[in-house]
Amino acid sequence: MKRYFTLLSIFMFIYSISANSFADQLTADRAIQENKEFIEFMDVPISNFGEKYKETFKDIYQIHFNAEVAYLQSDYNRAFRDVYESQKKQAECYSQVVREYLEETKKFLDSISPEVIKSKNKKARLYLNLAYRDREVARTHHTVADASNPKLCSNKIYKYIEAIKMLRRARRYAFLAMFESQTDETKKKIYNHLFEIEREKGNLFYVRFISKTEQEIIDEMQKEYYDVQIMAVNAQPSKQDETYEKRIEKRARFRDERRVAEYLLTAEFEKAEPIIRDYVKDFNFNLIVATIEFLVANKLPMVSSFSVEHLKRYHDDNYSRYYSPSTLNAFAGEIKVVDVIEKKPEGELPEEKPQTDNKQK
Repeated sequence: MKRYFTLLSIFMFIYSISANSFADQLTADRAIQENKEFIEFMDVPISNFGEKYKETFKDIYQIHFNAEVAYLQSDYNRAFRDVYESQKKQAECYSQVVREYLEETKKFLDSISPEVIKSKNKKARLYLNLAYRDREVARTHHTVADASNPKLCSNKIYKYIEAIKMLRRARRYAFLAMFESQTDETKKKIYNHLFEIEREKGNLFYVRFISKTEQEIIDEMQKEYYDVQIMAVNAQPSKQDETYEKRIEKRARFRDERRVAEYLLTAEFEKAEPIIRDYVKDFNFNLIVATIEFLVANKLPMVSSFSVEHLKRYHDDNYSRYYSPSTLNAFAGEIKVVDVIEKKPEGELPEEKPQTDNKQK
């Protein structure tokens, strides 16, 4: 009976050790994956705006990298400590980045609001209202994160990330307000510039209507498909061998181009937009790019205090895209493993402990 209880005790002891080890491994793995997502999210704002935070960011990633090394070495306690240390530094950096986002977003909204309000466009005013609302929500997230328990680093970072997301959405609304506040004639020119950008990318949609006068557009709309195709074949005889599917695709594009030309001519932009989306990938993003380039090139008052580079940097960041090269990739090769165990120089023997005379004792 005693032997049975002894074996049972040994089994329970071994099971408890393995269970605790598995729990430590699972906790460390989750912490590392979570922290990796935090760092990857931070990389975009640091790359786009945070030149002065790059050394701090490098230090944050250095600690995280060594947490991953410790995890691979099955030193889960050390891995978790490194992750926590990395997150403490991240929380401070995130707070400063969000504070700058808040200030810059307010400056941008305040700069475009006079022209938006002056336009009396209901849709533009609605977008501006939504932009100010989202900025206020982001400010609340930032305040809550700053005031929360300093030891709950991951919770603070989550709040800072939510604040950045709301500020990005606020600026997306601001750019839409900027577009909607323009006159119908300006919007037509912006759409024309959008199609010029697409033509440079190799997109053939609407090419035959680009940069034409109103009368020239009307004349082009009167043409039949076969008339246009005969002219194209005469110009490029190699096109006579096109497949059936290609011809069907071109007929559909011909029809859609004529509809878009009609809608843009009558300033029915909401009707034209769904058709254009089928041919212009990432329509919202590219429409704002065209808006920025056109407004700055024509020196309109709304963007008089901004450069194309400045606005495009904001615009790319609003969609979590890199305007500048990734900071994380730039210093990834410089990161080194930090060994927590001090190694003895080669040839040096370990110190001997003094021996005691048991007999004298």
